[in-house]
Amino acid sequence: MAIEFFLACVVWISNDEVISAGDDHEMKLWRLSKKQHSTLLTLPESLFPVAIAACPPKLVAAGLNKSAAINTFAVSSTDGYFHLVNKSGRVEKSVEAHRGAVLGLRWSYNGDSFATCGEDGQVKVWSRSGMLRLTLVQKNLSVYALAWGPKSEQIVHTSGKQLTIRTIRSNATSLTWTAHDGLILKVDWNPINDLLISGGEDCKYKVWDSFGRLLFSSQVHNYPICSLAWKPTGDQFAVGSYNFLQLCDKLGWSQNVQKPKTGSLLDLAWSPNGANLAAASGNGSVIFAHPVGCRLEWAGFEVVLTDISSITVTKVCDDSVESLQFCQPVLHFSLAYGHLTALTINQCYIYSVFMLVDWGTLLIYNYSGRLISSVKNASVRTDFVYPGCIALSSDTIATKDSEDEKAIHLFEANSGKPVGDGKPIIHAADVMTLGLNQKESVAERRLAILDRNKDLFIYQVRVYGRSRPMIKLGSVVSAFMWSGTQNFLAAIKNEKLTIWYYPTVSFVDKELLDLTVEEKNVVEGGGKYCTLNGFNDNHVTIRRPEGTIVASSISPYPALLYALTSKNKWTQGTQLCRNAKDPLLWACLAGLAMATRRLDLVEDAYAALNKADKVEHIKSIREMASKEAQSAQTLLLAGQPKEAERTLLQAGLQFSAVMLNLAQFKWERALELANKNELSIAIVLSARHHYLSKIGRPENIQSFLNSQHQKIMDEETLKRTVEEGYQREATRKT
Repeated sequence: MAIEFFLACVVWISNDEVISAGDDHEMKLWRLSKKQHSTLLTLPESLFPVAIAACPPKLVAAGLNKSAAINTFAVSSTDGYFHLVNKSGRVEKSVEAHRGAVLGLRWSYNGDSFATCGEDGQVKVWSRSGMLRLTLVQKNLSVYALAWGPKSEQIVHTSGKQLTIRTIRSNATSLTWTAHDGLILKVDWNPINDLLISGGEDCKYKVWDSFGRLLFSSQVHNYPICSLAWKPTGDQFAVGSYNFLQLCDKLGWSQNVQKPKTGSLLDLAWSPNGANLAAASGNGSVIFAHPVGCRLEWAGFEVVLTDISSITVTKVCDDSVESLQFCQPVLHFSLAYGHLTALTINQCYIYSVFMLVDWGTLLIYNYSGRLISSVKNASVRTDFVYPGCIALSSDTIATKDSEDEKAIHLFEANSGKPVGDGKPIIHAADVMTLGLNQKESVAERRLAILDRNKDLFIYQVRVYGRSRPMIKLGSVVSAFMWSGTQNFLAAIKNEKLTIWYYPTVSFVDKELLDLTVEEKNVVEGGGKYCTLNGFNDNHVTIRRPEGTIVASSISPYPALLYALTSKNKWTQGTQLCRNAKDPLLWACLAGLAMATRRLDLVEDAYAALNKADKVEHIKSIREMASKEAQSAQTLLLAGQPKEAERTLLQAGLQFSAVMLNLAQFKWERALELANKNELSIAIVLSARHHYLSKIGRPENIQSFLNSQHQKIMDEETLKRTVEEGYQREATRKT
């Protein structure tokens, strides 16, 4: 396929149709499936197109085998005008936008507006109908390229050697940094991963985060970088130069290189489904390409996309190979839990509970291909769904809110209904990545969250009539992954591989968390930009920024301990800890035993860890006659005082609840609970009086000031009265 003269730009208007424009003054419509083209519009002889962009379709209900129609696109030209053209080829409006050529033109992701930049150094924002909304930038340097941010509220643009991110809202601060050693020619911003790519006359392409921090810088190429474009899914991008086309991972390392003899590739555009790439070349050719070479590994199997409609499966242990052929291009494939799923335009193939994203709906299927449930929620935009913003387990779906990046919605996998009261989890910072553990029961389901501050948290998914527990695992975390076979969590933390063998132990005893962690220096030198490729059984695979795969093994003992305790073989589990002589195992055993209220094993584990204070506390708990009191003290040991108080009150142990709050110096709550009992009030007031006397402070709590007329007991009488209170409560309970 080729056209004559110089070709300037290309754009996809569907998954099968491409529009191109060049110096021959013709706009042509290309149909990829039929390998034919036709003239859509003949431009005036004085009009030379520079850039073209299609208006994104509004989110409508459409099936997997459908694509929303694009009915309008805009074309900019060297005379300073842009032209709004419909799909039938009719020019609906022409507007003079800049002095000199309009060098860049991009529609916002929500389709409400578009932006232009030009040789006059200005960046302007226009309405969907072509009315000027605002002039965002006025510079002395030509602005060669721009791109919209994920929420269509920010724009990044070039300015010589610099990149600038500006917010459309007035009085908002901008971010500017020197990005290249030469003139920057192209920039793109992906709405899925929130990463930017840029290329320029210094013959390099670079990857940035939205704070202007450099993530990757390529080697110096032979020629300037003329074009680049993110794949819609955000996992790859393409780079074009003179006789050069490169496919890269999102972190910048090269996956494939082609050298077509077509001159400079001046524009690149991905199809909406990400299956194909179109390129406009300097010799007038339109190049169509598709990504190949994508590789997945799982439990001794390797799967490679060898062609647009062909997948090769290799069993590593015996080198047996099987080729899978499809009738349509493969859009996406996944390998995990003994199953390979491949998604084409119209069908999903299952080999051997996964989730599909339809336009407007989340669909959950089992491995037999039966639809289990569907999720429709106005707060979840399926066109912005990617693996990091959605997580699936056998019973739960977790997904980010499309508008509020701090909100996470939880749904039942079997019914599609919201979990619990339907209220979303509101995190303290913007959520970047989330994941659900795959092991354990519904009650033990946990949600891990990595936020914009690089802090890693764990939330309890199922809560019943109480606040949702949350713990912080660590800071400076760049990536994390749950094990597919165990309740372990791996992360790249402080440029080290960190494994939490019992990440939820903080719900039992916070002091045990640091004892159940292992750190390994397997990603030294570039660990901050490493990604976790897989975590199954005792093996973790890591991909370094340059593309190298690093494999690391972890201790097999924690998994064996979990297997023994899950079968109630606590004696064998204890013997394993004694033989291994590893504090990590004893800490895991202490947490597991505490969670199941096996206080004798908890005492042994704490003794092995030299936790004398915990041993004494466990002994005192075991001596308690009331099971409710034992449970409350165990919850208190686990750092859950509210749950401990609730347990005592539900059991009718009002006096113990008062004393629990006194032990924690929660004076006002203790007085509130004691109001129904005159004797308890005297105990609270006396305890408060003696406490203030010892620290030499005056009373400053109003509720206690109002009760100063009450009689105060001396310390001996107070001690005796407390003992009598416990005895009366125990007698009444009996």
